[in-house]
Amino acid sequence: MRPEHSEYLPYFSRYIDLVPGNELIETLNNAKLAFNQLLMACTEEKSDLAYAEGKWTVKQLIAHIIDVERVFNYRILRIARENAPTISGFDHDEWANNNKAEHRSLAEMLEEFNAVRTATIQLFKSFSEDDFTRMGTANNGPLSIRAAGFIVVGHQMHHSTILKEKYL
Repeated sequence: MRPEHSEYLPYFSRYIDLVPGNELIETLNNAKLAFNQLLMACTEEKSDLAYAEGKWTVKQLIAHIIDVERVFNYRILRIARENAPTISGFDHDEWANNNKAEHRSLAEMLEEFNAVRTATIQLFKSFSEDDFTRMGTANNGPLSIRAAGFIVVGHQMHHSTILKEKYL
């Protein structure tokens, strides 16, 4: 089931609104497959290029998607295991500038993305229906487990669109 607007900060609507349907686990898996197919169109040479000055390379963008998914998985786990935790934010631009993606191959990065997404899917499979509506606080705002899952997949979809339009 889709999250209610009260389960996340308004900023995250930009990602949640991109997610079709109500079945989170199925959507996470479908988005994983689509991302793999999308990146098959990218060469190693292209993956080191940015579409404009000051923009991330394809590899930096993939690392950013992986980092954000890991951060949200940590938030999800904290909410699932603790009673109403408060979780601080992070500077995704600073992380992207320090992710050392240029030292890795595109194949390695895609393998890591797949491993993280598989772990995300398994994490969600471990929850009961009641767990999905558990609430915490992240970035000084409300966050439910299901909202975090929709944000993860919507964030990847947002960046997949950028990859299609600007890079590939």
